[in-house]
Amino acid sequence: MRILKRENHLLMLLMIVCVISSAAPAAYVHHWKMDAWADGLYINGSTDTHGILDSADGAGQGTIAGNSGDPNPAHDPLYVWGDMENPDSGGGENAFSSDAAPSNLRNGISSSHSFNFNAVREVGGNMFYAADQYGNEYDSGSFTAELFFKQIGDTSGTQTLLWAKEGHAASHLQLNTGASGDGGLEFWGYDGNGFVNLVLTKDDRAAGFQDGMWHYAAARYDQVANEMSLLVYSEDGNAYFKDQTLTNDILISGGTNNIMIGRREAEVERFAGLIDEVRLSNETLSNPDLIGVPEPTTAVLFGIGSLLYTRKRKA
Repeated sequence: MRILKRENHLLMLLMIVCVISSAAPAAYVHHWKMDAWADGLYINGSTDTHGILDSADGAGQGTIAGNSGDPNPAHDPLYVWGDMENPDSGGGENAFSSDAAPSNLRNGISSSHSFNFNAVREVGGNMFYAADQYGNEYDSGSFTAELFFKQIGDTSGTQTLLWAKEGHAASHLQLNTGASGDGGLEFWGYDGNGFVNLVLTKDDRAAGFQDGMWHYAAARYDQVANEMSLLVYSEDGNAYFKDQTLTNDILISGGTNNIMIGRREAEVERFAGLIDEVRLSNETLSNPDLIGVPEPTTAVLFGIGSLLYTRKRKA
């Protein structure tokens, strides 16, 4: 009888958890899987644009805005324009690679392809989310930006993985800038007065992050704690983490500024590699909720902080 009562309590608890989970809106507002090319995307009311669809298209994950004319209120595609969309230039559907983020780095998601930015590095154009067409949904206090990347080409010069937002640079992930040096990875944020950053260098990972391996990066900002953190899992089983407490809040309210992937506006700082599974959230996600594997059993942790808690250390 006592066992039955315990089972009933467990069942009730599970039902409560399910109700709460189903009622709570998803934190992420964009998830571009980089798996397939899409034609006939809407912009300015015409279906003449190409790019990558957003898989975060459930209730609460998208609101139509601007003048896109798209009947689906949560499509939120990444547009590709210029020679980057031309198959004859190596772009479009020819720029997808079957070398996708490996399963040992993925947490509960599938992936069949990545986008090969190295294949289109020498041609013009951009890949971007048009906030002026579909609305600025990545616009809150706390946030999480996640992606997988793999360098396969030239490692020289600053290379941009994610730039949010165009002309505003509210936050961005970059490789090999002046702050981190050769092979370094950086998370930058704008706090209203200037830029703050977290930097991983070859002092943290001797091979750097342009070593031809897949890496998963999660750049997070917790507005309540006023803390930014950078977490990286690497294909070889190593993990890296740094965080810091800030004086001013990071601001990502960029109005209708576009979000750029694989290069900046003006087609500069082009990434020579593969990018997969780009996801943006309007919350500071905990590790188990990330799309990168949350607790690699063979991982060796380098850097400052904890894999379990992003608020472990105060600067």
